Amino acid sequence: MNLEITFRHMDSSEPLKKYIQEKMSGFSKFLHEPIDVHVVLEVQKKIHQLAEVTIRSKNYRFHCVEESENMYAAVDLVVDKIQRQLVKHKEKVKEHKDH
Repeated sequence: MNLEITFRHMDSSEPLKKYIQEKMSGFSKFLHEPIDVHVVLEVQKKIHQLAEVTIRSKNYRFHCVEESENMYAAVDLVVDKIQRQLVKHKEKVKEHKDH
């Protein structure tokens, strides 16, 4: 898994990078191909914390954006949302193979 983290309008922090790496490590169980994960963390007007995740696989692309007052909360929200998309995709693929 290739993980790329971009910070916009904020300083990069190692604890935040490690937190994101921990959260994103579980996505490899949903997609078996080599996957690229791009995370964008952005601060808008000093009060809006945005976390955006794009996952690219061989044939699929998943994208989510979440906003919160805390960057860690925004990361948690976007991870939950993207994980729901990945689970739904895995179930569809599994159903398709069963028929």
